[in-house]
Amino acid sequence: FKQSAPNLPFTFHRGFDHVTDSKKALEQLIELGYSNMLTSGCKTAAINGIEHLIQLSEWSANRIEFVVGGGIRSTNIEELKQNLQPSYFHSACITDTNEKINPNELQKILSIIRAQ
Repeated sequence: FKQSAPNLPFTFHRGFDHVTDSKKALEQLIELGYSNMLTSGCKTAAINGIEHLIQLSEWSANRIEFVVGGGIRSTNIEELKQNLQPSYFHSACITDTNEKINPNELQKILSIIRAQ
């Protein structure tokens, strides 16, 4: 697939979170040429997958970037940021049951990400 757009980065979506052998799947994605992988650390929410995300980062040895996603909210992004230091986060910025982006939540998340 990489041959069709060699200068563009490719991101593998959260299908990774359903594999049975994370280390093998990670190696396969790297070999296929993916530059990014959206994952919650194989849990429903990334905050619950921190330990696995740390392990994945060690296994990857900087050969792929992680996009940490799954339940990313202003209430947990600081912990994720401190423990993982990912290049990217993915959040729907939803805070209630109406499933619409909450602009205040987005601003809180951006403020936390941008803080040193």
